[in-house]
Amino acid sequence: MTGLARELLIRGDQLRFENGYLLIEPASGKPVPRWWMKRNVLSLCKEIANSCGVDIFVYEQYSTGNFIRGKAGGNGACLQFRSLRTGESHYTIFNVNLTRRRTVGSKKAGSPLPEKQFWISENMAFYSFWASTGLKLPPRLSAFHDYMGRLKGIVFTAESREDGRIMKSTLAPACITQDEIRSSMLTDYYRTKAKQLADNFQTIYPDKLSFSGETNRGLQLVSATATAEHGNTVISKRGKTELPRTALPSSQQSNEAWYDDYDATDSLVPLWHLM
Repeated sequence: MTGLARELLIRGDQLRFENGYLLIEPASGKPVPRWWMKRNVLSLCKEIANSCGVDIFVYEQYSTGNFIRGKAGGNGACLQFRSLRTGESHYTIFNVNLTRRRTVGSKKAGSPLPEKQFWISENMAFYSFWASTGLKLPPRLSAFHDYMGRLKGIVFTAESREDGRIMKSTLAPACITQDEIRSSMLTDYYRTKAKQLADNFQTIYPDKLSFSGETNRGLQLVSATATAEHGNTVISKRGKTELPRTALPSSQQSNEAWYDDYDATDSLVPLWHLM
């Protein structure tokens, strides 16, 4: 079965990644239903990643600890990601501070913070990473542990090593243009369609077919009007169907049923509201 993202492009819809979010602009001009996006966003991202040959990562969880054995100051936060293209786990480590800066009550400066809590300063790489996501900064640079879940709504691109470690300098919210997606996913489609048109033309007008008439005007291809009418037929077939009252689970639906749901009207929201 043809991929859902590819079929949306064939319909004339625009898909792109912008600042870590998958955005869809339907040719109909209607917003994409939020529940439809929630159901299909990861499969769409995976399909695009496979087609473009780009590793797209989703954040899963993090842990804190000393990740450089035998080295003082090796404290860090290990962020774990999953590749949508391969399904494999990846990670990257940012230096963070895991001890208290000042004495508060019975908690002395330099004593360990509770598990998963850390603090940073503005000159640290984790601060730059967080700023690149466009997410709101916590009110204090020691409160990131309450906000880490918000990374789950963003998809990232990065380069990784064979051992699965992501090079954090390359980790950034995904930005893939609609032209890049369309080029990678539809090149073969247009090549196939062109071949089919050529084959159909040969079938309709074989080489030995003779024409009679007062004037031999040569062969004329289908007019622009006829092409437009044919295009409208295809669009009306898929673009004017009504939303079924009862939607089946995605595993039981055909792509055609997904399109019917997709053509309903609702609002588009950031992905972290959907997950």
